[in-house]
Amino acid sequence: MRTSVKTVVALPALAAVMLTASACGGASAHSEEPAEAAAYSYLEAISEIAGAHGGNRAVGSSGGRATRDYIVEELTQMGYQPRTQSVTSTDGDVGANILADTGGSGRTVILGAHYDSVKQGPGINDNGSGVATLLAIGERLRTTRPDLNVRLAFWDSEEYGIAGSQTYVKSMSPAEMKSVVAYINADMTGTREPTAIVYDADGSSAKRLAEDSKDDPEMARALEALMPPKDVASEKLEATLRDCLGRENIPVDDDLSLNGSSDTAPFVGRVPVGGAVLTHEVTLPNNVLQFAPGYHSPNDTIDTVDADVLERTTDAMWCSVRAVSAGALS
Repeated sequence: MRTSVKTVVALPALAAVMLTASACGGASAHSEEPAEAAAYSYLEAISEIAGAHGGNRAVGSSGGRATRDYIVEELTQMGYQPRTQSVTSTDGDVGANILADTGGSGRTVILGAHYDSVKQGPGINDNGSGVATLLAIGERLRTTRPDLNVRLAFWDSEEYGIAGSQTYVKSMSPAEMKSVVAYINADMTGTREPTAIVYDADGSSAKRLAEDSKDDPEMARALEALMPPKDVASEKLEATLRDCLGRENIPVDDDLSLNGSSDTAPFVGRVPVGGAVLTHEVTLPNNVLQFAPGYHSPNDTIDTVDADVLERTTDAMWCSVRAVSAGALS
């Protein structure tokens, strides 16, 4: 996830009210080894890649390229025909998006996750976990095909300028944009004891913050800049994600921070948008707020991931894709 600790420090007043996800755990018991650890097995492979490349998978690095090759190989073995799209980060590093389609009708739902890490660490939860979720769903799509095309999108350089998804959106033709029923983003899907923060399509968190900050003009201007455009389909997608995550006993909140960060941002105002990032906030020394243990650091290893949460979140994202296919946004 792109929103950084530096952002939280730079905007302490806004962060204090925006980033209020609870650190309480889900209702179900923790399980180290779920009965069907489909997503977790992909994450183990990504962890091994990071370990073999100096604990780093950033855009343009050997670990980033190895992760790309792994995703392409897995998709090919599943029967997809993955294609790549060149991406250049804000630092000038060159990487590649990976796109794979199930085929089907002219309508498309895009399910996306970034596969790059920050340069400071391996990025196993952020966002190897989201990649594992997409690959597990890709496997399910081999036998259960929704009544529309599902495009699995693995973005590079999210951590450096949201460059992957930005590049993709800029490349879309008007006809392709019109065909997109929804964009759904998956980020940090294996966080231990999480609260899932969903894209705030209806602006409810902004309204709460505005009420709490009505005597602060600077805060009011900041909130106005983060307000999402009115879009009924995105609001329905938010409700769908809430329902699907709730079925998996994952606590849910909404937050304006997703409206202008991560790979949801390039799609906002263009297609119906939804997304979830699982957080478990911790406070570091000097009152620095961190989204989850190990976030953007060398400590973001597979030990930060709850295998059971990862599988349940994968089920929730799969639920969302199927609901959209069944007409949930109509």
